[in-house]
Amino acid sequence: MKRISLFVLRYLVLLLKYSTQSALTLLFSLVLVTQMQNSAKADPFGLSFGVLETSETVALLPLESEVDLPQLEDPYVTLEERGPPETAFAPLEVATPYLIDETPPGSYDFTLLRNDRDDVEIPSPCTGTVTYTKYSPWGYGNRVEVLCEESGYAYFMGHLEAIAVTIGQHVTLGQSLGTQGSTGNSTGPHVHLEIGRRPYLEFYPENRISDRAITMPLVEAYFRMVENPPLLNPTVAVEVLPEPEPEPELEPVAIAVEPFVGLDFSVPTLDEPTAKDLALSFEVAPEPTPVLEAEPLTPTLVPEAEPLTQIIPQSWWEQASDSPLAIAIGAAEGTRQPNGTKNPAYYWHVDPGNGVDNFGTFSYQHLPYSDTNAVASVSSSSLKREIAAEKGLPEKADDLQLRRLQGFHDELLAQAQAVGLELNQAELVNGLDLANQSPAAGLYAGGYIDRLAQMKQLVSDPDEQILEARIWSYWDMQRNRWDAPGLGNTYDSIRHDQQRRMTQVNLALELQTQSALG
Repeated sequence: MKRISLFVLRYLVLLLKYSTQSALTLLFSLVLVTQMQNSAKADPFGLSFGVLETSETVALLPLESEVDLPQLEDPYVTLEERGPPETAFAPLEVATPYLIDETPPGSYDFTLLRNDRDDVEIPSPCTGTVTYTKYSPWGYGNRVEVLCEESGYAYFMGHLEAIAVTIGQHVTLGQSLGTQGSTGNSTGPHVHLEIGRRPYLEFYPENRISDRAITMPLVEAYFRMVENPPLLNPTVAVEVLPEPEPEPELEPVAIAVEPFVGLDFSVPTLDEPTAKDLALSFEVAPEPTPVLEAEPLTPTLVPEAEPLTQIIPQSWWEQASDSPLAIAIGAAEGTRQPNGTKNPAYYWHVDPGNGVDNFGTFSYQHLPYSDTNAVASVSSSSLKREIAAEKGLPEKADDLQLRRLQGFHDELLAQAQAVGLELNQAELVNGLDLANQSPAAGLYAGGYIDRLAQMKQLVSDPDEQILEARIWSYWDMQRNRWDAPGLGNTYDSIRHDQQRRMTQVNLALELQTQSALG
């Protein structure tokens, strides 16, 4: 009986000892939690950046496995729970009503808005290649043309305030082409839109589609796209995984709490411009330095210079196929002899580059199908030429191309005036022949006039100036390579072709001069 009483007494002592230890542990826990809560209440945002001291008591505190820890991302949420997907640009509104423009026929005018502001970026209507850009204070103002990969349509947009793309650049659906504006012949910020089956609509108006039954659905599709922008990455889907198996309960773990040190909550400042800023930035000329007014000077009378437009007589534009200008360019094309004789290719031939039927002096290939279907329906070359001659197709082609060359003529003169050049007849006609062969080489920035101005500083011989200007007009400055695949894409092959053409042009002009004098 004494042994049992002694055993019970020892058991009670041990029980009291461990109960006291547990009670002390619990007391320390309550004190620690209370201090942390008070610290949190002292901070208006509920955050505490105080440093907790490490102690043996804290190290022995149990950490329950049920404590919820913050997670960076829940892999099991659905797409809707993640919020709306990121789009290529913020939605735009099409101001109504938009205008059906008839200058030229088949074009459209409309204004894009965002929060009632019209200084917005113009989204590309498709994924494709930029085939044309031009900065101009008149006409269409600043314009951009994009050739779409999937549909093959060319979209021509005018009056932009600023252009954000370059010729040859690949663009994606919704990518900014530039900023909407009112440059050129315009009365307010808007987009002038033309759609064509082929690029270079400004140079080849017949490539425009005037049938609104074709273009209206394309325009309406563009409006829907700008109002509901495409997703940046529509192919990425959120994978919904099955619910994981519940994890087994873990025993409490004792941890040591280290001081929270070395954390940086500062926000870095970004001083560098964004890609959008760089794409739409243009160098602004500094304000001119004011000068003091001087006493008025007596003007010196200077004889008026002969207008540049008389370098080519007006009669040359009116003589159609008999025009000396037509004969000169035709001699370079191989459709005419320098004396004006018509070669068989004048009536019909196939373009060696794209396999399209060509007609007339200028190797014209844009006659409507209603005119050319009879020629296309026969296989004999001689019969094709007979049909073309009977229908007057070469003469019709010459008339149309001469009208276009008048526009090229004015553009070349304007460019020459801008760089301070006075062109002579040989320089101007060679520029027109180059533009007839390749509008890009003849008329774009870095083309014939820019190169001619450069060669006049480097080369003394006048003929060599023209020849080198023609050759280097095919050099793509943006890609740093030749861009004349049909001519071999080497300096020697391009020089051979351009020298042959220049020789024929100059010979035809010389014969014309002799004929006029004789």
